[in-house]
Amino acid sequence: MKASSSWRFIVFFNIVAGMLLLTELTFRYYADEIAGDYLKQTFQKQTKGKYQLQYDDWTVGLLGGNTSFENLQITPVDTLMKETKAFIKFKKVALNGLSYYTLITKKGELFNSLKITKGWASVFSNKQLKSDTAKRFQVPAKLQQMELGKIEVDSVQVRTYQQDSTGKKLLAQAIVNVSLQDIAYHNEEGKLVPFLAKGVEMKANDIMLYDFSDAYTLSVDSIGISTHDSTLWVNAFALKPIYGEQEHSARKGISKDRIDLELGAVRGHGVEVDSMLYGHYMLRRLELDSVNLQVFKNKQFPVNGKFKKLPQQLLRELKSKVRIDTLQVRDTYAAYEELTKNSSIAGKVFFTNLQLTATNVSNIEANNPVIQLDAKTRLMGEGTCDIHIQMPVYNPENRFEVKGTLGSMDLKTLNRALNPLAMMEVEMGSLHKMDFGFSAVETVSNGWMDIQYENLKVKLLRKKDKDTNKFLTKIANIFVKKDKEESKHSKIKFKRDQSKSFLNYCWKSILSGIKDASVADLN
Repeated sequence: MKASSSWRFIVFFNIVAGMLLLTELTFRYYADEIAGDYLKQTFQKQTKGKYQLQYDDWTVGLLGGNTSFENLQITPVDTLMKETKAFIKFKKVALNGLSYYTLITKKGELFNSLKITKGWASVFSNKQLKSDTAKRFQVPAKLQQMELGKIEVDSVQVRTYQQDSTGKKLLAQAIVNVSLQDIAYHNEEGKLVPFLAKGVEMKANDIMLYDFSDAYTLSVDSIGISTHDSTLWVNAFALKPIYGEQEHSARKGISKDRIDLELGAVRGHGVEVDSMLYGHYMLRRLELDSVNLQVFKNKQFPVNGKFKKLPQQLLRELKSKVRIDTLQVRDTYAAYEELTKNSSIAGKVFFTNLQLTATNVSNIEANNPVIQLDAKTRLMGEGTCDIHIQMPVYNPENRFEVKGTLGSMDLKTLNRALNPLAMMEVEMGSLHKMDFGFSAVETVSNGWMDIQYENLKVKLLRKKDKDTNKFLTKIANIFVKKDKEESKHSKIKFKRDQSKSFLNYCWKSILSGIKDASVADLN
């Protein structure tokens, strides 16, 4: 009797297994005929009739929950550019370990892995694209109990275009690689929920932003972020002006800073990747290496008189929360050139081997952050300069304090700036030391300065018109007779032009101390 029961069980098991296998083989072979039309109709319905799904081949394994597409395409039903549209084509899309239970109940892990291999995605817009990181990663709250296994995107080229009646213009492009592991949705105060992932590897290569801010191109060799070691990196960042020094301001008819910036490498450590999905940036340390910054200003055009905010005010008003415990800038070259109305040659001031460390760079009010900045550099490649800045972020007056020292240097090295900008030339002279310090608020700075110099002789250059620099002429007339070592103590006091930058504010404050020394000597 037992043998008969065992035999019946074996026969029943084989029949069931055969039926399942036959169903599996039938569905695999006729997947497109059986469910293809339903899949395409459902996809179009879920996208509110805006997009259609196409593919060359679809294979399905019901028992293992595996499915894959060859040359999968997603295209708009209506290709007229009335709104932003996307065109997508992937060489292969493979989904493994699909859970039918999760698909029905919306609970548990939906699949083990999803891999997208090669292809491209192009986005067309009839206006400049705007992004909101927090909204981009949000999903309906009813899906909050679902989890995903691993998602991989391998070498997909992404492009964005702006299109109007004159045609299309490429705005940006990049090659994207993404790996997300153990993805879950997180509910925050009942709002729509962005996802969190335990393992994140995101990389992009050959990034180009064309016509960035209507005056620049931005390029990055590679950028990436990883939760495995909590790091982010950027290699070979470059912000390049589209137009030359004259045309940059001429296009708008106003004097505008023309910025040329290169960053060899950026490294972030202790990065809170999850916070970035909410549009916030929390890092333990951020390092910038091999920075080359060159700024050119053409003052032969009218100056833009718009109000410019101080750094702590800009930081406070950011919508994103920022916390960088330590910021380090190494091996930096920074130059500022200015073409005035009285000269056909631009004056130039530059700093070499700039090393900067800033701590407590944050806009989190509960921490009451006070930024401490220390910098060491060489003025015109010669005079060693040390600067310390203290900046309380939430001070209601936007108060900050500056202290600095400029070491010995041959003053003739300043002629590259003095000749075009001040119509004067140093024939001989040595600076032994200059110490200074001042405290500043939104509108005015007050402080002190001590200068030690020796054997200074200058000569005034011939002016092109009557618009002479009376202040520097006084300095020249004072120092031209000095042929011995001198020491001067002066006051720093400067009323800020609020249409000028923070760096201009600091520079003009220091200049006011030199002016006070010259006036005292005349009196």
